[in-house]
Amino acid sequence: MEKIYVVNLRGEREPFSFKKVYKSAKNAGASNQLALEIAKNIEREIYPGISTAEIFDKIHNYLSQKAPISAIRFNLKKAILNLGPTGFPFEKFIAKVFQSQGFKVKTNQFIQGSSKIKYEIDFIAKKDNFFYIGECKYHNLPGGRVDLQVALANFARFLDIKEGKTLNSNFNYKSILVTNTNLQLKQLDIQNTLV
Repeated sequence: MEKIYVVNLRGEREPFSFKKVYKSAKNAGASNQLALEIAKNIEREIYPGISTAEIFDKIHNYLSQKAPISAIRFNLKKAILNLGPTGFPFEKFIAKVFQSQGFKVKTNQFIQGSSKIKYEIDFIAKKDNFFYIGECKYHNLPGGRVDLQVALANFARFLDIKEGKTLNSNFNYKSILVTNTNLQLKQLDIQNTLV
């Protein structure tokens, strides 16, 4: 079968991926059989130059008909985009997610590092002896990405804070980077810094 190229959210052409459609439906909670059925139907319906947004809508429509709960999960990314245009509602949303898991959360905190710089922290989340220092990266346009430089800057800030005298040594501190877009972190090998 000849490759069919689709247009992604950044306006770039890429080959249609049956596997991506299948995994998208499966990750939303569709059964193996339903995810396979959806991927086959989409594969029959696509045409050269179709946008990935239109493919998204087709997957959502199939899920809405056959697995409504999965359709809600599938639409979560789009719903998060609607939180914008600023990142503050996204930070509050992430705080609520942590709170629902039993964490005590504070947003918009300032913590001093060893270099005497006071860093603005999007959120801190504490549970038992775990303490997450979190950075949120929100993009209100589809197709945005968080790249390696952002992750490295976040980790460097975390290391400086950890070396400072502000933190209580009784806690197990972790850095966390949360985004509503893709992480482009090729060749990044930092253990336990990203969730």
